[in-house]
Amino acid sequence: MKIFSLLSRLRIGTRIYAGFCVTLVLLAALGGLGIYSLDKVKSTLLAFSGISDSNVEIAELNAINLGLRRQVYAFAVNGDEETLSEARGDIARLQEAFEKSIADHSDDTKVRLQEIAKTFDAYASTFEEGVKKRHARDNESTTLAVAGLRATGGISDIIKAAIATDDFEAAATAASAMEAMMAARLTAARFVELREQRMVEAFRKNIEQYRAGLERVNAKLKSPILTHLATESARNAETYVRAFETYAPMTVEIEKLFFVTLEAQARQIASSLDGIV
Repeated sequence: MKIFSLLSRLRIGTRIYAGFCVTLVLLAALGGLGIYSLDKVKSTLLAFSGISDSNVEIAELNAINLGLRRQVYAFAVNGDEETLSEARGDIARLQEAFEKSIADHSDDTKVRLQEIAKTFDAYASTFEEGVKKRHARDNESTTLAVAGLRATGGISDIIKAAIATDDFEAAATAASAMEAMMAARLTAARFVELREQRMVEAFRKNIEQYRAGLERVNAKLKSPILTHLATESARNAETYVRAFETYAPMTVEIEKLFFVTLEAQARQIASSLDGIV
């Protein structure tokens, strides 16, 4: 009541002026509050923008990593040079993406990205090691195929020559060795398909049967030409055996490298990237 009594004693002009001043003060307060609120909204928007940009970068890294995993798997299966080129292209892209993402951050995210990038560098090195081993295994596969054909061809020539000279006993004995060699080649082919250790043991058994059969053939041959053919067949057969004994463990090692070691590293990279989001 005192305030109203005091205001009643003021002149009208003074009242208007006082009211105007109060209004200005209130407007200034509201303006300051608005500016403060806008600053808060701006900070929030900038924070969300930073999070969004970071998420986009992580999503891009994950996408390239997923594509790379598909290419690596395909190369492990088919050994195609075009697939290899695409996989190496994905590796280069992912390395560049890591470098860019690391440069865009300066906080804990940067440190975590640097650690993931190190894991990826190890992945890339392991992949190149696998490429070299696969190429070496493929070369051994060629040796395996050629030596197998030559060993079989030598015995086949002995059978034909023995039949042509009516030496049917020698032909029958050579056919026994031929059967053992064909069984060995079939077992090797099954190993390539199934990757089972029992196939390796069966291969060795077939080869021992071939060697025993060839010895019996040599004991019955009288022609120097047929003896030479038997010797050549034996030599090619031993080359075939050495190639298979190298090929088999290399195949197991390569599959472990691609399908266990590399895949585990790729999953670790993906999991670490997801942990940043």
